[in-house]
Amino acid sequence: MLNINLFQFDFGKINVSSFNVGSGYVGPASNRSFDNPGELQVPWHELQGKDLDPFALLSWHTRSSNFRGRDDEMIGLEQWALEERPISVKFISGEGGVGKSRLAAEFADHMEIRHDWSAGFVDLNKPQSFNLKRSGTLLIIDYPEEYQESVAEIFHDLARLDQTELKVCDPPIRLRVLFITSQHLKDWQKVITDAKANALVNITPVVLGGLSLEAAHELYNSALVKATEVMGEVVATLSEEMMAAWLEEAAENDQALFIVAAAIHNALYPQEETIKYRGRKVVRLLVEREDSRLRNISKEIGMADDNFCSILQAMANISDAIPIAAFHELLKDTGLQNGLPAKSTLAHCLRNTGLLTGGAVCAIKPDIIAAAFAVVVLTQAQELAPELVWQALSLDLAGGLNRLARLHHDAEIVLGMHEHTLGYWLARSVYSSPDRSALLAPILCRSHLPHALLPAAVAANETLLSKTDDKKELANICNNLGSCYSALGKRQEAFEASFRAVEILEQLAA
Repeated sequence: MLNINLFQFDFGKINVSSFNVGSGYVGPASNRSFDNPGELQVPWHELQGKDLDPFALLSWHTRSSNFRGRDDEMIGLEQWALEERPISVKFISGEGGVGKSRLAAEFADHMEIRHDWSAGFVDLNKPQSFNLKRSGTLLIIDYPEEYQESVAEIFHDLARLDQTELKVCDPPIRLRVLFITSQHLKDWQKVITDAKANALVNITPVVLGGLSLEAAHELYNSALVKATEVMGEVVATLSEEMMAAWLEEAAENDQALFIVAAAIHNALYPQEETIKYRGRKVVRLLVEREDSRLRNISKEIGMADDNFCSILQAMANISDAIPIAAFHELLKDTGLQNGLPAKSTLAHCLRNTGLLTGGAVCAIKPDIIAAAFAVVVLTQAQELAPELVWQALSLDLAGGLNRLARLHHDAEIVLGMHEHTLGYWLARSVYSSPDRSALLAPILCRSHLPHALLPAAVAANETLLSKTDDKKELANICNNLGSCYSALGKRQEAFEASFRAVEILEQLAA
C-alpha cells in the first residue's frame, strides 16, 4: 500500500534541503509505479464569483474564515514532525465539525512554507506517487476508518520501511503520517499492534475540542465578512459579549462548524436577530433551505415527485458520488423514475440544475452537512428510505458501509438527530432479504463494528439463521449474533445466541 523508492545519492554532499531524495507511492501493489511522481497538495478551493451555495462556505477547503485558536496544537505538531526519528505516525481526533481537517491542512501549509517539506493529503481511493524531500515528507490521511484494510497495510509497510530503506539514511529522512479520525487512538490499537508498529506511533494524539471565546469571536466575524462578500449583503459583525452569550446557550456552540454555520445563516437572513439559533438548529435550517431549493428545482424540471432532486442528493451523500447513468438502475424498484417527463432522460433533466459534477451527483460537503441532509430528506420518504439507503450503498458496499457509519454518527451524536437514523434504515433494508443479508453479513462480521452498523448485522444474521441447515454455518451465524447482541447491550440475547453456537459445535464434534 505504501512504498518508498530512494534515489542513490551521497547525501553528505547535498546542502539543499528541498532536494527530492526519492519518491513514494500509495495504492494497490498491483498498480505500483514511481514514474512521474507529483507534489503532495492541500486541496484548497477558491470560491468562484458570487457562489450562493452556503455549504461551499462551510467547507474547510474554501478557507472562508480565519484560522485561529489552535496555536498549541500547531506547536505540538511541529515539534512532533521535527523529531529526529525517520518515521512517526500521529492521530488528530475529535467529533465531526470540530476542525480536524482544517488544522491538518494549515499544518501542511506551515511545514511546506516554513520548513520546505513535501506535505499534503493522500486519497486511499486513488493510487498516487509523490516526491519525498530531503527536509521531510508529511502524508495526511483523512477518514482512515473508511479504509481499515488499507490502513492496516500502511502500518505494516511503515514497520518494514523503518527497518529497511529509511533506517540506513544518515542523517535520517523524516516521513510523517498524520491520520484524521473521529475515533480514539485505542480504537486503532489492534491494527497498530498486529502490524508491529507500536514504536512508530506517537502515543499523544491531538484531541480537538471547542474554541475559546476569543478564537470563536474572530472565527465568526471573519466567516461573516466572507459570506457577506460572496452574497452581497451587509451585516454588522458581532461583539465579543454577544458571542460569549451565544456560546453559553449550548455545549456544541463552541465547535468551529457551528460557529461558521451561524455566520453564514446570519448573512443569508440579515433581518433576523444576530445568532438567533443554537448550532445544531442553524445546521438544520441550512439543510432545510437546501431541501427547499431542490424541491423547487424538481418542480421546474417537471418531476412528478417534488422530493426527486432531494432524494438524488441524499443518495449521493450516502455513497459519496453516484454517476448519473447509475441512477436509472438504482431507482428502478422505487417508482421514482416513473415521474420523469416524457421523452426525457435523467441527464437531460438535470443538465442545468447544478446537481451534476463531471457526470455525477456528488455528496454535499462538509460531511456533517451531508449526514444531516440525508436524514432530513429520507425522513420525508419513510416508506422508500430503506430501499434508497441500500441502493446508495450498492455501488461499493464495503466502502459505503464505513461511510454510512460515520454519517450516522455525525447525524445522531454530533447533531442530535435521534428519531430516524441511517443505521435503522439499513437494517430494515436487509431484514427478511436473504440475498442482501448474504452480501452484508460477511462484511459486518469483524470485531469492533461501528455502533451504527450493529442493527444491520443483527438483521442480516437473523435472516440467514432461518435460511440455512448447515450446522457449521449456523454456529458461525449464532456466534456473530452473540457478538452483536453483546455490543448492543442485549445480554440475554447474547447469552442465548452464544450458547446455541456452543451447542451446535459440540454436536459437530461428537
